[in-house]
Amino acid sequence: MKSFWKYLSNRKTIVWMLFIFWLTALLITFLYSLTWEAFWYGSAIAAVFLVLFMGFDLYRFQEQNKVWKLVLNQEKLLDIDLSKCTSDLLLQEVFKKIEKEEFERQENEHAKYGRLIDYFTLWTHQIKIPISAMELLLKNDPERVMDLKEEALQIKRYTDMVMAYLRLESESGDYVFENIDLDEVIASVIREFSIEFIYRKIPIDFQKTNLIVLSDRKWLRFALEQFLSNAIKYSEGQKITIRNIGYDLFIEDRGIGISKQDLERIREKGYTGHNGRLYSKESSGLGLYLSDIVLKRLHHPYTIESKVGKGTTIILSLQRHDLFKDDLDLGS
Repeated sequence: MKSFWKYLSNRKTIVWMLFIFWLTALLITFLYSLTWEAFWYGSAIAAVFLVLFMGFDLYRFQEQNKVWKLVLNQEKLLDIDLSKCTSDLLLQEVFKKIEKEEFERQENEHAKYGRLIDYFTLWTHQIKIPISAMELLLKNDPERVMDLKEEALQIKRYTDMVMAYLRLESESGDYVFENIDLDEVIASVIREFSIEFIYRKIPIDFQKTNLIVLSDRKWLRFALEQFLSNAIKYSEGQKITIRNIGYDLFIEDRGIGISKQDLERIREKGYTGHNGRLYSKESSGLGLYLSDIVLKRLHHPYTIESKVGKGTTIILSLQRHDLFKDDLDLGS
């Protein structure tokens, strides 16, 4: 019934014309004193043909509506029979939807392009520092192997970070959830930074967790690398401790700490704060920004506690999740 009223609304011009013709026939019958029998007989015949025509036209109208609904819902677009698309009932609405979606797509592309330009501009400046340092070392003191290795590690970290950024910006995620030996992942991250621990003479106290967690190995490792890198960067040679209480993982340093005003903004893209300005050689303000995105997608919440002059503690919750019950939004 709803479809029929839509049909009448779309054909209202024809309906009004038919009504005017019927009134005209009625007026002629009255003015020329024709028999009412002839009028009603003619009206009945016209009504039969009108019903047949409207029935066929209503069928075509409904078929056309089905096609346009498919277009509006963007479903099975390749299966559309274009020969049925003769009605302009929803055409304006379709074009408005297409125009809106095209505008949104272009806005998203411009925003993504802008983010990439910003990131690569910053990354280019960052990568120049260890490269220049290596050139100076090779020129002036090629035997300082540890210094060279430390600078090479910085280059690797910046390269890994830019690759992670590109993967995070892509539309499709490459998350593979599995049961992971947390101690194995932490140990591999510590080995990755072994040169920095030796170079900066920082003691590390890793207390085994004996935990099996459900996560993505590659992305969890990436987040832990960023946390440990910051701990090394700002520890000022003080001990770093990695331990757990249940499924909460603690990464603690006893370094310079973070001020309250900086603590509220350190997850922002490119924000380095007071510490970053003091350690501008190494700070890009991107590590925590990327880690924050990753851990949200992994559903691993974390908190950062810090006091100036006392150190910083990151508490990462690795509580197991049931993938069949949790609605993990991996693409956001």
